[in-house]
Amino acid sequence: MPDLISLGECMVELYCDGSIAEAPHFYKAYGGDTLNTAVAAARLGASAGFISKFGDDPFAPFLRAEIEREGVDLRCCPTVAGSNGLYLISLGTKGEREFTYYRAGSAASTLAPADLDPDYIRAARLLHASGISQAISESSRRAVRSAFEIARGAGVRTSFDPNFRPKLWSPASAREGLEEILPLTEVFLPSAADDGGALLGTRDASEIAAFALGRGVGIVAVKQGEAGCALATSAGLRRIDGRASRPVDTSGAGDAFNGGFLYGLLLGLDPADAARLGVTTAGLKVEGRGAVRSLPRRERVAGAARDEPWSAALSGAQGPRRRDAGSRVVAYIDGGSRGNPGPAGAGVYFELEGKPWRGVYEYLGRGTNNFAEYSALLRALDWAREAGFRGIEIYSDSELLVRQMRGDYRVKSPNLQALHREASDRMKWFERHSIRHVPRERNTRADALANKAMDLQRSGEDRYDS
Repeated sequence: MPDLISLGECMVELYCDGSIAEAPHFYKAYGGDTLNTAVAAARLGASAGFISKFGDDPFAPFLRAEIEREGVDLRCCPTVAGSNGLYLISLGTKGEREFTYYRAGSAASTLAPADLDPDYIRAARLLHASGISQAISESSRRAVRSAFEIARGAGVRTSFDPNFRPKLWSPASAREGLEEILPLTEVFLPSAADDGGALLGTRDASEIAAFALGRGVGIVAVKQGEAGCALATSAGLRRIDGRASRPVDTSGAGDAFNGGFLYGLLLGLDPADAARLGVTTAGLKVEGRGAVRSLPRRERVAGAARDEPWSAALSGAQGPRRRDAGSRVVAYIDGGSRGNPGPAGAGVYFELEGKPWRGVYEYLGRGTNNFAEYSALLRALDWAREAGFRGIEIYSDSELLVRQMRGDYRVKSPNLQALHREASDRMKWFERHSIRHVPRERNTRADALANKAMDLQRSGEDRYDS
């Protein structure tokens, strides 16, 4: 049974760049606040499950396959007659977002107390829900309360994020729902800007925390965007600084924090260190596109926090599936930018047993050629590790990168020194590893993927399977 269970809504996401009204193309994904939290925790190593309903429309197989690929348990998500909710989202050049929702009467909104499996909830260690889970229908609101009552009765920890959305319900109704669920909540995860101002009439973290603690909540983490969070317990309030990031898309940043923070608690971290894991997870997430797609995996978070004492707990979490001792993958890597610096992309082409296996491409934002080359190397190491390989052969047409990784040439640029250290550390994940130079004419597939990342930066795509 999963350790962390989220209850709520999954929707189809269609995203574009620029105005929704004027966009010529939309790209398919999925999302939902509590589902995002479950995926965020699962990518860090948590055993996660989801409670909801899927509609039997043409999107249902896509949703189920994509979520199960993340390792999220869906045994309590039956497919029923009806439609799945859908939302359109656009992202502007400065990260501003535009949403349009079609969710009324969705299959997820029909969730009711009778649909809950009490044994599934009782077997968990932590149950998470949100104000959106309450707001999508009256029956779903009752289901949230019933699930929390079951959890608390079994000694299962509970977590709640108000996540107020004025298009779903009024501040008065949301405040009523909050008052209803707080006595059953152990961990409270509000946003100072979106929840505090609308529901409590204050954005002051200490006042928000005092409100929740006064109603019996044990741990309060007030999210404050790039500033980090304010953490409050009976022992007092302390500030947890945010992580310096290059924001590309803030969609789902709060959900990423929730996933990291809750997983930290499950790992046995004290609340302050769990909050640091949360802000690190959120800080890495906003550097990529999409609410789910850019959620970081355990190795990336552990690498970013390697100097933090608490990162040992994350590094010691159950690792990815291990392949046979002799298994080894070959990765051809390439990175480039159009301008130096300019729009940059990374591409990785994998071969397994001499045959095409997987291609990965990622738009990196603005950067130099050298930054893009190192980014491609880091992506190759991440993917090979996540797939469970014990050995890796890497080929790059950047003679400079190869010489630097072999120690034959010193890294002079301060901006590249951190990337070099990170890549050197990740190489140590593998029992056997090598990196070699290859002529550009033999690296055409990785080069094509890097160019695809730059060409399709507006799509937000980052990978495909060959």
